[in-house]
Amino acid sequence: MSSTICFVDLDNTLLNGHNFKRDRENFFRGFGVDDVLHAETYTHVRRGVGGLYTIENHIAEIVRRKPDFPAGEAVEEFYRAFADLKPYLYHDTVPFLESAKAHGYAVCLLSHGDTAWQRYKVRAAGIADYFDDFFFTNREVAKYVHIEEAMTMYPRIMYVDDNLAELDI
Repeated sequence: MSSTICFVDLDNTLLNGHNFKRDRENFFRGFGVDDVLHAETYTHVRRGVGGLYTIENHIAEIVRRKPDFPAGEAVEEFYRAFADLKPYLYHDTVPFLESAKAHGYAVCLLSHGDTAWQRYKVRAAGIADYFDDFFFTNREVAKYVHIEEAMTMYPRIMYVDDNLAELDI
């Protein structure tokens, strides 16, 4: 067993979530969703459903406000258009993960969000095989729970995240 566990966040740490979000917005524009409707529905999904975004939840909220929206077609087209998320990886993501593995670290994804949505992004980005395990939380600023558990098993812990509130805890 490794003496070091390395927890790594996904969005805006390994994957450029800002660019991915921008391209999702553009995707919805192609289906006739204007910026106002997109922003309102995105915010509604983030505030409701435990704050956990998924493309399916977002489309369901669009349909609630715009009943003629072609939900089935949009979901299919989304997963076709975003089947490969490698272009959203930061340039140093794969070298970082390879280095951590080469040093013998147990590398674990530690991410806030809907489990299925987060797993989709990791698989579509082609980085799933770098991880020894996956940990998800549906509560903001609650990743520390997994880190505290690991402290009983690993003498050294590394934690990489873009969220200062998570890091401070």
